[in-house]
Amino acid sequence: MRSIDILSNSFVGEIPESITSMQELISLNLLRNKFTGKFPENFGNMKKLESLDLSRNQISGQIPASFASLNFLSVLDLSQLVRKNSIWHSTSKF
Repeated sequence: MRSIDILSNSFVGEIPESITSMQELISLNLLRNKFTGKFPENFGNMKKLESLDLSRNQISGQIPASFASLNFLSVLDLSQLVRKNSIWHSTSKF
């Protein structure tokens, strides 16, 4: 599987950590759902990921350091996240 697009489906709960095991994934679009909790720690496992859209969800916490391993990531949309804690504190590592 190269692309997952599940925008506007009202999925709830945390983003499953198992999604990070999809190492061939190029595009992940989770826009406009109701995901909560923190970012999965192992996003960096998806080494081929080029596009990631998590906007309009309720994800909180800091961006995991593993994001620095996403060398092909050219599109990242984290806009309109409902945040309890600032995610931007950790972006200085990139």
